[in-house]
Amino acid sequence: MSGRFFLISLFLCCVVAKVDYKGFKVVDVFPSTREQAKTLHDLNPHEKPEKRSLDWQPQCVMGGQMCQAMVSPGLHDPFVAFLKLKGIRYEEHSLDLQQEIDQEQRRIQKYRISQARSRGTPRSASRQGNSWDLDFHTYDETLIWLNNIVNSHPTISSLINFGSSFEGRQMLGIRLGLNSAAPKFFFDGGIHAREWLSPATVEYIVNQLVDGHDRGDPEIISLLQNVEFHVLPIFNVDGFEYTWNTDRLWRKTRSFNQGSTCVGTDPNRNADAGFGGPGTSRNPCSDTYHGAAPFSEIEVANVAAYVVNQTNIHGYNNIHTNAQLLLSPYGYTNQLPADLADHNQIHNASAAAIRSVFGADYEFGPIYSTIYPAAGGINDYLYDQGVKYAVAWELRGGSFSPPASFIVTSGEEIFEGFKVFSKFIAAEFGSTKR
Repeated sequence: MSGRFFLISLFLCCVVAKVDYKGFKVVDVFPSTREQAKTLHDLNPHEKPEKRSLDWQPQCVMGGQMCQAMVSPGLHDPFVAFLKLKGIRYEEHSLDLQQEIDQEQRRIQKYRISQARSRGTPRSASRQGNSWDLDFHTYDETLIWLNNIVNSHPTISSLINFGSSFEGRQMLGIRLGLNSAAPKFFFDGGIHAREWLSPATVEYIVNQLVDGHDRGDPEIISLLQNVEFHVLPIFNVDGFEYTWNTDRLWRKTRSFNQGSTCVGTDPNRNADAGFGGPGTSRNPCSDTYHGAAPFSEIEVANVAAYVVNQTNIHGYNNIHTNAQLLLSPYGYTNQLPADLADHNQIHNASAAAIRSVFGADYEFGPIYSTIYPAAGGINDYLYDQGVKYAVAWELRGGSFSPPASFIVTSGEEIFEGFKVFSKFIAAEFGSTKR
């Protein structure tokens, strides 16, 4: 590909999203108590994503933690008046939401043009001097990155094709390890399309495993010998692509809904785990629409079938942004999982490792009571299918579009927790048990 054609491609890829959030304000909200957080959480966002009036990222779930609201021009004044009435502290961003999105797009475009001019071609190596983790990447770029790793590291990696998405995109992932008989640990990112920091952090972990192997790092070599990692960087591939080309804040899949003009289903409400229960919507226009039936979304069905059909798989981590939590089953019921004591032990150790990097505190506990009720989660389904450590981690971020500078910060702290989590799986299910 010529350098000129590549620059044109970058421009076409990174133009401003077609859905316009001009006039929408971003408000950082600081509930001081759990009661204040619940009051905010219970404010109902508009059911039509294309006409959003109020949205949260992350949701308000606990006192003492900032949550961020996206507020439409028409709702801004009543929303601010409500915060003042309830005595809840808030700070408004100087830029409106569309200006923040535009700023992000300009930064991405500028960075890529500089990369193209310095190299003349798209990135071709798995890391290229560690530059991969400095920015977010499109679906197509991620496929190239995966293939480059496998082609350059055939002894420790192979491609996994989980199937095709609704729009026909391949759901490609990677298998990493030095021992096919080792217990398996599956982790994925990007189940919610707009959460770009999630795939980027998953990719950071993969790069750390590959680079650690290349350096001969004893800790990484031991991990690869004692755990086989199965990784899907981008779960919701259609929705993810849509966030790059049309709507930066799109969350759902892109499947059609019979009898509705609204598109998409929340893939993390679509598994057969209390389907249609609390924290879901029957409205196809809602961001938490559960779908027509369990596993109506081919992406969810593909991942669930793959994991269930594996032998010796004991870990699953569905990685989200950005409430800064380590979550265990269940989300569809307040019933506690039988393995909660073991989950608390592995999460306590993981949280301590994460904290050791930058001091960030990650609370942990069951989804239902720690964040909010949410039925139909894939980690709940897989736990009920026998994957003991089927969990969901919420990364840091604290905004609708965390900057690319968060990638390395998030990756460094999460990788420490990830290593601890993996070692627990190896110790409990490997050839040398605790």
